[in-house]
Amino acid sequence: MASKCFQFLKESRMVPRGWFGAKLVNIYKASLDELEYLNKECPTTKGVLVTELAKEATDDVHSEARLEIGDVIVKCNGKDVDSLMEFTGMLLGKADQTLDLVVKRAMDGKEKQVKRKLLDYAKVEFNEELDDQNSINDEDDQNSSGDHKMNDEQYHLHKYYRGGRRRKLSSREVFISRFRRFDISNELANDFFDNGARVAILKASPSVVSVVSIDQDGNLVKACSGTIVKHAVSQGTYTILTSASLIEPVSRKKSYKADKHKISVILMYGKEVEGKLLGFDFHYKLAAITIKSDEIERVQIHPVSIRHL
Repeated sequence: MASKCFQFLKESRMVPRGWFGAKLVNIYKASLDELEYLNKECPTTKGVLVTELAKEATDDVHSEARLEIGDVIVKCNGKDVDSLMEFTGMLLGKADQTLDLVVKRAMDGKEKQVKRKLLDYAKVEFNEELDDQNSINDEDDQNSSGDHKMNDEQYHLHKYYRGGRRRKLSSREVFISRFRRFDISNELANDFFDNGARVAILKASPSVVSVVSIDQDGNLVKACSGTIVKHAVSQGTYTILTSASLIEPVSRKKSYKADKHKISVILMYGKEVEGKLLGFDFHYKLAAITIKSDEIERVQIHPVSIRHL
C-alpha cells in the first residue's frame, strides 16, 4: 500500500480512494455465533466477512448475485483475499472501477460471482456533507417558527449521529489534541488519521529494511521489517530498530545466546549485509541491530525520525 501511494505521489497525482460501501472484518474477528455458523456451512480460514452494507453502494447489474451481509469475500479480480489489510490494498487506486469478486455464502455453502462498483471516496464524502447541510437548513426553517434552534455543539452532534449511525466529522472538529486515541467502536471516525499516516509512511519508506535471523545450519528462523533510525558517522554504523521476535527463543525458560543466530539485513536496493545485535527487550518486543556503513556501496541512506514510527 505504501509503495502504491508513493507511486501516485511521484507522478504528481492524488491517491484515488475507492469506497466499497460495506463494513468488513477478518474472519477471526467475527462474533462467536457468526463463526459457528460459518464453520458449519462453509468452513474457511481466509477471506473477509461482510457485516454491514451501505444503501448508497451498488452491485453491477450483470453480476450473478448481489453482495449480502454474511458473505465471505475470498477472491478479488482473480487474486486470493487472505486478510482485510490485503483486500484494502487491492482497492487502492481503483476508484470508479468494477471489481470481480468471488464470495462464499453461508446460506447455501456455495461460491457466488459478484461484480461490485467502487465509488470515489471523495465524491461520497462530499455528497454526505451536502446531505448534512441540506438537512440542517431544513431544520433551521422548521425551528424559525418558534422552536428552539440548535447551537454549534448540537449541530456537530447532529452531523455525527444523524441517520442512526455515527458519522465522520472534519479533522478540525475531531482532532482535539495530538494525543487523541483512536475510536475503536467506529472505523469511520478515524479517517482523519489517514493523511498523517500516509505522510509518515512516505517519509519512513526509504529507511525500511528487511531483517532476517539464520540458525547455525543456514536455515531461516524469522524475518521482520526494520527501520534505520540512527547513523553514527564517527563509529561508521547504522542502527536499525526492529522486532525482538527476530531473536526471541521458542521457550522463555531458555536463556538467549547472542551468537546463536546470524542476522542479515537486506537493504531497499537488494544489498545484503551482516547485522550485529546491539540490544533487545522481550517485554516491549524491540531489538536494535547495527550494520557497518562501509559495507553499503556508496548509497546515501537517511535515518527516519522516531516520531514518524
